[in-house]
Amino acid sequence: MLIGSFFTNTIGISSNNEIIPSVKTHENFLLNKFKTLEDFHDVGIKSITSPSNPFNKFLSFLLQNPKVYIQPGTEDIDVIVVNNGTFPEYDLTCFAEVYEYITDPENGTLVYEDEITGIDLDEPNGGTILLNFKSNTFPDEGIYKLCVDLPLEIDDFPENNQKELIIAVDDTDPVSDYPPVFLTPESNDCNGWYGSDVTVTFNTSDPWSHGVSSGVKEIRYTVNGGAEQVIPGMTGSFLLTEDGEDILVEYWAVDCVGNVESPKNSFTIDIDKTPPDVSLTYEIVGGNPWQGWDIEICLTLTDAMSGMGLLIIFFNNELIEKVEFSGPGYLWSLRIKPNQNITIKVIVCDGACNCADETFYLSGFDLNRHSRDNFFNRLLQSHFFKWLIDRLFLLEVFL
Repeated sequence: MLIGSFFTNTIGISSNNEIIPSVKTHENFLLNKFKTLEDFHDVGIKSITSPSNPFNKFLSFLLQNPKVYIQPGTEDIDVIVVNNGTFPEYDLTCFAEVYEYITDPENGTLVYEDEITGIDLDEPNGGTILLNFKSNTFPDEGIYKLCVDLPLEIDDFPENNQKELIIAVDDTDPVSDYPPVFLTPESNDCNGWYGSDVTVTFNTSDPWSHGVSSGVKEIRYTVNGGAEQVIPGMTGSFLLTEDGEDILVEYWAVDCVGNVESPKNSFTIDIDKTPPDVSLTYEIVGGNPWQGWDIEICLTLTDAMSGMGLLIIFFNNELIEKVEFSGPGYLWSLRIKPNQNITIKVIVCDGACNCADETFYLSGFDLNRHSRDNFFNRLLQSHFFKWLIDRLFLLEVFL
């Protein structure tokens, strides 16, 4: 028995693959029947419980039709029938048919039919039975319609004897935009390095194919092969906060029936938010208080991530050096006039343009004292001084 004819004006696929929605029956007919009859016959289809998928609640906010999205494969056909009347009903037959709207989008093509006989709905006023029809394979992407009919000749309210379920089979993987969007507070991309936290934004879509798109359920990603992280929906962001070179991020979309984007997308990113360490020391290598001092200034630099990039030196607020610099040390000599006061400031920037500076002050008085202290230290450590102390000690003993 073909029951598709019972479902007039129920579904069609237009030439541009748009789904023509079904005509709904009056939702309050059960309430109306209780108002008009005390005793009546009424059986019907309460619900179709399979095919289904766990994302239906999510999808219901997006689309009215289809009602169920699935992947290609074999699905159970399960239906709950109900006796809404006041009499028990016996020896009923329920029919199920499936039409595909891929070959003939306008009229559909019958691809499945089954029936269950000998159904006894002997509990009136809401008694139900679960019917398990033979399973059906939905092999191809596209639109299908499941039609179920529970006829009863003496049914006083036949409006609920038939029910249909529009099924969309989605076999197309979702896709992610590549590359994603990178945002930083200062948009400070320097030499390919980011010098602050980076917000990574993913945008994805689920392409329409054969009139079907179940939509993107979530975006998944990993950082350096770590645990999978999940961003719900078709767009979303996460924050990269740790320093690192060639940080590997892999990401992919999953649609609402479980199709997984393949292959995964990936990119690497370099982040260095930490300024370099800088240390300045000096040593007197020649001169005297009357003619001036020769000093060597030693600059020691370390950067654990992007390496050194630029060195700028100021002497008494005047620029004397600006060079590209790879580290780790830098040495230069200066001649300081007697009693001259000097200020040395060093600015160093790493490969990510993070900068640090160090300043120290020297005066002729400091250099004189430093020279005098060095003289006495060298004297105390000299062999002559040690020899002289030994002789004085022996002379004291002898006396």
